[in-house]
Amino acid sequence: MLCAASYAGAGLMRLPGVLSILRNPLRWQASQMDLDSAIENALLRRLGRIPPLQLQARHRRVALQLRLWEGMARTVGLLLALAPAALVLVSGLHPLPHQPEVKGSLLWLYAMMVVVGAAFYLYVHVQCSRPLRRLLHVLGEAVEINSRLGARSRDGVVAAEPMTRT
Repeated sequence: MLCAASYAGAGLMRLPGVLSILRNPLRWQASQMDLDSAIENALLRRLGRIPPLQLQARHRRVALQLRLWEGMARTVGLLLALAPAALVLVSGLHPLPHQPEVKGSLLWLYAMMVVVGAAFYLYVHVQCSRPLRRLLHVLGEAVEINSRLGARSRDGVVAAEPMTRT
């Protein structure tokens, strides 16, 4: 009972925000995009102090983590989707009793496994892959900006040195 009251209280606390999102979803989406843009800009300013080689190493590590997360999500989703089919294949070797209740439970099991696999894939995509993709994008931009600034400063220093010597 206490747990239900806690969930109800948490839901009521979020209700005004949810209602405003439902009333005007474009305003909410624009504010989210502005917030994301502000976060990316702040991160770019902080990454501007890191040397380009270190940024490239971080970029490669994040790209590897992203590939690992997405590969793991696909693999687990595929395994969850194929598990009931494997059960059907195994039942061909060792026949299961052909009762209507067994067929219904097998269909229910298959549906649940597909739903769980899809939910797991979406969870990993939203919670892990999407932030990693954004970080990968920001790191790529930071590497590009730092390398341009480094090339400009080297060109400027090289061009300025002959002028100061003469």
